[in-house]
Amino acid sequence: MAGGFHPITALSRDSYFLSVLTLASRSRVALAGSLLLIGGAWTILSITIAESLTPGYSVSNETISGLGSPIFSGICNAVPSCVTLIQPASAIFVFAKFLNGILWLWSGSILRSATGRRRFVLAISVVGVANILVGASYLPFYLGGTSAMVVVAAGAVHVAGAFTTFVLTPIAAISTYRFTRTPLRYFSLVLGAFVLAANFLFLTGNYFGMGRGGMERMVAYPLYLWGIGFGASITGGPEWDTQVSDATSSS
Repeated sequence: MAGGFHPITALSRDSYFLSVLTLASRSRVALAGSLLLIGGAWTILSITIAESLTPGYSVSNETISGLGSPIFSGICNAVPSCVTLIQPASAIFVFAKFLNGILWLWSGSILRSATGRRRFVLAISVVGVANILVGASYLPFYLGGTSAMVVVAAGAVHVAGAFTTFVLTPIAAISTYRFTRTPLRYFSLVLGAFVLAANFLFLTGNYFGMGRGGMERMVAYPLYLWGIGFGASITGGPEWDTQVSDATSSS
């Protein structure tokens, strides 16, 4: 490079990730961002729809997972009476979990081939698998399983998937502070920290009057919002074009 100039070192740290993404494969990375955005938006809409279609459902007292089956609601533990599927709410919710998981896993696969942020991309992919596990935990009930053994096994899979999602996603969000732009970097940092704090309160039973379901939503909704925000930020646009153009034209 003339005069020892290198376009990558000339770029600030927060723009490096985006510029590398654009140079690697703009269309594929735009797809990856769109997948995260669609997954988050569709999940929020599906939860809202399922809540509206579940008679007597309490946003404050029942967990989000109760939309798939009351046995995971946190307030109905009787077997087999609570192992029920309230349709179409259950199908809408379970489908959303599968879809969100597949979209995140797909997005992670695309980003893995386009960026050097392997640990971050691995986290995105693992969260995708975790969402699929949550959706899969309801399948035994759809197949007619109602015994205590089935419920315990499904519950173990469900908890593993949900816990992984609620812990790993905010950590991934916080990690993007090092390679995303303002204001997204601060948005990610604040949401990630907020979710970890809310997670602690949720797990320790400190609901601040919002109930179990209300506090769980303080964990879940910010994660979906982050997925939407980050996904939108990597779909490309004029700012990327300008930075890449400026960097390459100076080389």
